Amino acid sequence: MIEMQRILYISDFEISGGAEEVHKNTFLLMNEMYECDSFYGSKKHKSPLHPLAYIFSLYYFFKLFFKLLKSKPQIIHLHTFFHILTPSILLSIAIYKRLFGNVKVILTAHEYHLVCPCPGYYYLENNTLKNFKLGAGVGDMLSKRLDHRGFLYSTIKKMQWIVGYQILKLRSVIDLIVCPSFYLMEVYKSSGLNIPMTVIRNPIASMENERVTESKIKKQNVLKLLYFGRISFEKGVVELIEQLSKIKDVEIHLAIIGDGPLFDKVKTETHDSLKIEWMGRKTKQEIIDISKEYSTFVLPSLWLENAPLSIIEAYFMGLTILTKDYGGMKEMAELCDNYILFNDENLNDKIHELSNLDVAPLNKMKEVELLFSQNAYREQLTKLYKSIYA
Repeated sequence: MIEMQRILYISDFEISGGAEEVHKNTFLLMNEMYECDSFYGSKKHKSPLHPLAYIFSLYYFFKLFFKLLKSKPQIIHLHTFFHILTPSILLSIAIYKRLFGNVKVILTAHEYHLVCPCPGYYYLENNTLKNFKLGAGVGDMLSKRLDHRGFLYSTIKKMQWIVGYQILKLRSVIDLIVCPSFYLMEVYKSSGLNIPMTVIRNPIASMENERVTESKIKKQNVLKLLYFGRISFEKGVVELIEQLSKIKDVEIHLAIIGDGPLFDKVKTETHDSLKIEWMGRKTKQEIIDISKEYSTFVLPSLWLENAPLSIIEAYFMGLTILTKDYGGMKEMAELCDNYILFNDENLNDKIHELSNLDVAPLNKMKEVELLFSQNAYREQLTKLYKSIYA
């Protein structure tokens, strides 16, 4: 048996969001044990130069192929690649595997791109985001508008997906999929994807120094909510503000940390019955410090999410979790023991329930910390690498 030593990690961007953070942490953790290398489309988030480059990038096809010939990895570990790398890189990998034989390809799935032209597994109807039902068919997906920016963007997404997966059938290059949540695995399997899958939770940096033993929610005259994350239409921040502003009998303060395409547009909004503080982008330590003044973390995403680590981070801060009752949000919240799930119809009732909660012990803290620890992640990934390359 040949001992596996060389791993190549691939991601659209080096710095961008949660998926890129997982990619970086994976590289750092595994580089202690193996000879690791990385391949990025760009250091920071950017758009393709032209529509054809989004459908199938010849530039990244050749760039990755020459990188593979140079680094000669035995395992190729993919993260995100649909933004600018495109499925063209899977063709590079397929040719490389054919040339060099025993090469294994793993994908850590951060969204639903393999089974849906829209990575968020949603569509737009009358400018309203709606999530696809489990097992939605290809015809159903291709008949819907899949991008809020309009027909052109929606069509380009469909063309990328049709070329990469329906015509070239490049999903077959992937030997195993790592799912950070059971919900994502359920969506993949319900779509008929027959690639082997396993669940490994994404790691989170240790927060032992910040860890608390009881929730900070208690009876109070003011309900202080905190959101940290991207300010974009699928995150539901605009809709949350509209809904909270209609609640008149509970005084609510909402702090919003982060930036994104909607930040400049929505930060000027004012509501008489809702105090909003726009804080912009903050470091992780700054978020931890700010969280000490708040009782509840709210994640109101319209899309299904996958495995939002912000819920776990908020739990470690002692914040009660207020999030949607579906998708990866529900799964992550239910791992904790201080959460309230809501939907568009019952937010008013849940806010009143939240405002009347008292201090509660956080009995699952050590269990959750172990589940998302870097050591557990490294051990599971090491075992996976050895088993797939055996």
